[in-house]
Amino acid sequence: MLERFLAYIKKEQLFSPSNKILLSVSGGMDSVLMCYLFSKTGFYFGIAHCNYFLREKISEEENKFTNEISKFFDVPFYDTKFKTREIALERKQSIQEVARDLRYEWLEKIREENGYDYIATAHHLSDSIETFLFNFGRGGGIRALHGILPKVGKVIRPLLFLTKSEVEEYLTAYRIQWRHDASNDTDKYNRNKIRHHVVPVFKDIYPSFEEKAGETISHLREVEAIFDWSIRHFRSQLMQTNESNHRIDLKLLHSYPAPSTILYELMKDFNFHRNQITQILASQTGKQFYSNSHQAIIDRQALLIRPKPQKREVKYYDIDRFVSKFSFEEYQLHFEVLEQLPKVYSTDQNIAYLDYHQLQFPLRLRHWKKGDRFQPIGMQGKSKKLQDYFSDLKLNRFEKEAVWIVVSKGEIAWIIGHRLDERFKLKENSKKAVKITFITRGKDRFESPKNQM
Repeated sequence: MLERFLAYIKKEQLFSPSNKILLSVSGGMDSVLMCYLFSKTGFYFGIAHCNYFLREKISEEENKFTNEISKFFDVPFYDTKFKTREIALERKQSIQEVARDLRYEWLEKIREENGYDYIATAHHLSDSIETFLFNFGRGGGIRALHGILPKVGKVIRPLLFLTKSEVEEYLTAYRIQWRHDASNDTDKYNRNKIRHHVVPVFKDIYPSFEEKAGETISHLREVEAIFDWSIRHFRSQLMQTNESNHRIDLKLLHSYPAPSTILYELMKDFNFHRNQITQILASQTGKQFYSNSHQAIIDRQALLIRPKPQKREVKYYDIDRFVSKFSFEEYQLHFEVLEQLPKVYSTDQNIAYLDYHQLQFPLRLRHWKKGDRFQPIGMQGKSKKLQDYFSDLKLNRFEKEAVWIVVSKGEIAWIIGHRLDERFKLKENSKKAVKITFITRGKDRFESPKNQM
């Protein structure tokens, strides 16, 4: 037993001999065996016990029993008490969920405060098989089938190589006492039903069921590792990210196997559900989908994702007169009147030079809308739909919505960051110019305009 215990710790790289381990001990056979194995191997450990106040006198006896174990092994002992039922009512959760959350929160607190490296729980292989069957029944994909993992963060499970019957045989053979939890005998909980009625049927059909199921779970963990590696590869090929906006190449996605599974893995972090994935793959350009945190929209052969936008009360901003700067949302416009036409023009797309006498106030700042037309600079007498102009630039839906426009007396003067209108450009007979600079909060601070008006 000790050789298998040490071999499993080494195989799964659970901890090193110099680490301090905090054992979560209930007093049941599994956690008692874990204490004995840690003691026999000479690892440094302490014992932590939670009293959930669920079985009155029995809970107090279990607390006393675990304290006696700590004295027997001469190791530190930590205990706590929870009013589990009251907390479950407050949180509107099941008693089992609340008990688990309270236990791990408290164990982590004790670990940090007392310098332990890991928390060890006494889950064994039979527990892992029950978890596998439970998750298999309710669904959840490949990650639901790995059973109980040997190591998650600071929590380790060093007994997962043992079945429940092996645990009981060892304790019985060495006449080691433990406390029996009567709640495990009832069919009140679904996991108990699996333990009492499902597993015995499998063992009757396949006497070596637990051994083979353990091998299967081990294989599935390896498959999951390959799956995760593949998803990282697909993400690098399919998804482009710009700050908080994301673009998924749907055309390329359809060239890969299992596109719905890949797309779900790419979108689950944005809180989209599996049933939405089928709808997305069957939808056309312009269709929008929402999670509780994000918006997704199909834009030609791409899927665009961004945080769910907040409704804007103000759809436009009016500038009533020339000012040195005008702030709106996370932007600023800086205005500079030039009494003479510049000899050199900036090539920055966020800087525009307009004919002073062609501008009429109030100027209006707004986003584009359907039906907008303008005369691109260089196209005299010809207008172009703004929507067509954006399509020529291959802007996606989100990029189009982010564009700001300067409007003078109903006419588009400047598509900020893109192009001037022919009617507002500086000409040979222009007498005065206005230099407009568009600035965002992406810089450490707003720049100051050079001149005041």
